[in-house]
Amino acid sequence: MGITIRKLNIGVVVGAASLSQLSSVAFADGEKMSITVEGGLASSEFTRDKLGAPSDEVDSDIGLYGSVGVVRDIQPGWDWSASASSLNFAPNTGTNAEGGGPGSDSYTNEFDASFVNFDIGRNFDAAGAQLRIGLGIEALSTSQDKGLSFFDDPEYFDSDLSTSFVGLGPQVSAQGSMALQQGSPLSVYGGASAALTRGVMTYDKGLIGQNPDPFGGSATEDEIANAFHGVLDAGIEYKITDSTTFRAGVRRDIFRFDSQLAADAPDELFLDEVTSDTAYVGVSVSF
Repeated sequence: MGITIRKLNIGVVVGAASLSQLSSVAFADGEKMSITVEGGLASSEFTRDKLGAPSDEVDSDIGLYGSVGVVRDIQPGWDWSASASSLNFAPNTGTNAEGGGPGSDSYTNEFDASFVNFDIGRNFDAAGAQLRIGLGIEALSTSQDKGLSFFDDPEYFDSDLSTSFVGLGPQVSAQGSMALQQGSPLSVYGGASAALTRGVMTYDKGLIGQNPDPFGGSATEDEIANAFHGVLDAGIEYKITDSTTFRAGVRRDIFRFDSQLAADAPDELFLDEVTSDTAYVGVSVSF
C-alpha cells in the first residue's frame, strides 16, 4: 500500500512570538524591538500511528512550518513578545486494490495546527549565557481529517470524519543562548515551552454511498476539552550585523488532547497525541 501526496497546504502566519518560536533576543543599547520570521519543513508519523502500519507501507506525513513574531522592550530586563505560527501537513493518501475482485478502497489523513502566543518575559545574564523566562497565554487551533472511500461498481461509499479543537490557556516558556566564545558572532540556543489550553472539540461526520440505492447523512458533536501543546527547540544563530541575525534549528511540537469523545474513538479515527519534527531557518531584525 503506497502513499501519494496530493497537495501541500502552505501555512500563512501573521503575528508575533512566544519564546518557543523565537531565538532569544538581547537588546543592545538603543535597540527596542526585534522582528523574527521563520519557515521550515515538518514531518510526522500520525498516519502510520492511526493505521498501525509499518514504515515500508506508509510514507511519513510532510508539511510546512511558518512563524512571524515581535519582541519589544518594556524596561531594562523585561519585555513582551507575541507570535503567530502554523503547521500545515499535506493530505497523506493510500489506495488498496487487492482482495481478488474489482473493489478498491482508499484513505486520506491530514493534520493542521495554528497557535498565537503572547507573554511577558524576564531576561537574565548568567555565566556568559543570556536567559529568558516567559509567562503568558496561547490560543490553539487544530484539525484532524480522516477520509475513507470504497468502490465496487455499482456499490460505493465515501466517509469523512473531521475533528477540530479551538482553545485558550496559560503558557510558560524558557530559553537561553550562549556565544561559542567571547565576541564571536556564532552562538547556540535552546528552549522549551508548555501551554495547557481549554476549549471546544468538534466532531463532524459525513457518509454518502450507494448499496444499491443512494444513501447519506451527517452529524456534528462537540464538547469541552483540554489540549496540551509543548515545544522543544534548539539551533545555532549567526549575527550578520548589529541588527540582523540568521538562525537555523530544529523543533519538536507535541499535541495531546483530553476529551471523552476522543477517548472513546479508535486510533484510526482520532489520535489523542500528535508529534511533529521540524527543521527551519529564520532571520531576526532589530530596530
